[in-house]
Amino acid sequence: MKYLLSFEKVLNIIIKFVLAIQGFALLSLLGIEVFFRYVLNSALSWPGEVAGFVFVWFTLLGTAYLVGENAHIAFSLISSRVPDSVKKSLYLFTQLMILGYAYFMIFPGYRYTKMFSFAVSPAAGISMAWLYSAVPVSGVLISFYAFINMASTFFGRGE
Repeated sequence: MKYLLSFEKVLNIIIKFVLAIQGFALLSLLGIEVFFRYVLNSALSWPGEVAGFVFVWFTLLGTAYLVGENAHIAFSLISSRVPDSVKKSLYLFTQLMILGYAYFMIFPGYRYTKMFSFAVSPAAGISMAWLYSAVPVSGVLISFYAFINMASTFFGRGE
């Protein structure tokens, strides 16, 4: 468990770094698009499309990170009203639901990525596999974090 938690810490650092780069890229791409469209009066076709790719990855990686931090949307109204003896079971049920969601991100997402990997984006010419692969990759990360959360519930964080 100790090594898994160390791996989780390193993974968190990597994901936060990637999210920061993606956030900067989004601002830059949208800034470029606005500048060319409204200042130079000559719109570019690719910044909006690339920003869409980055936004999808940003959103899904952010979701995985939030699952790892237990900062995702939760129904605290229910958990705040149940006895402490039920809270652990409710939390585990929530993590199992998250795992079920991740399953549908990983396997159908992978099939979808393979099915349309030949397609390219019209303006930027980027393989659509880059866009579609965000779903299964994030599903794997969400699964990892859900397993860590469940193991931590049973065995503690060990820190």
